Amino acid sequence: LIFATKEIFDFYNIPYEYVSNFLFAMYQDLNKTRYNSYKELEEYMYGSAAVIGLVMSHIIGFREGALPHAKALGEAFQLINFIRDAKEDYDVRGRVYLPKEDMDKFGITEDYIRKSVLDDSMKKFLAFELGRAKVLLEEGQKGIKMLGNGRSAVFASYLIYKKLIEKIEFENYDVFSKRIVISPLQKTMLLFKAVWNKNQ
Repeated sequence: LIFATKEIFDFYNIPYEYVSNFLFAMYQDLNKTRYNSYKELEEYMYGSAAVIGLVMSHIIGFREGALPHAKALGEAFQLINFIRDAKEDYDVRGRVYLPKEDMDKFGITEDYIRKSVLDDSMKKFLAFELGRAKVLLEEGQKGIKMLGNGRSAVFASYLIYKKLIEKIEFENYDVFSKRIVISPLQKTMLLFKAVWNKNQ
């Protein structure tokens, strides 16, 4: 497996540092369960999500200027997952990925997540974090047209996560009572939209 990975990285000229970034983030999950600031979380998301986008960019091909957008897209996907899965991450994994400094600003504590409290403060907090994700998502979308032949798959992922944001907002930020998902039918429709879209 190591040799096969090396062959792929060498063939596509993928920087080896991406591997160490990813492994460091995975190791971090073993001993770090809280993030005090968004900067801390951003550093984690770089290794756990952004480098995936960077690796894929090298594999499918990219034009100059695409990589910062790929980084933003990976972070957007990860942040949306953290918002949607806040309760599951707490209950199952004992982790709170959303930044404590942001929670403090809105008067939110871990008890809100533990007890599934969805009052105005929690809704405003989730809206704030989702707003961050929106900015990252749209910044990432700008680079999709700079990618190679696999860009339709990336555009489909963008559409799916954009729809997920819309569903979270439609559910009035209730990420506690049920897991918000995109149905297989919706995903299929978005995939067809991505394949046939000529402007991505």
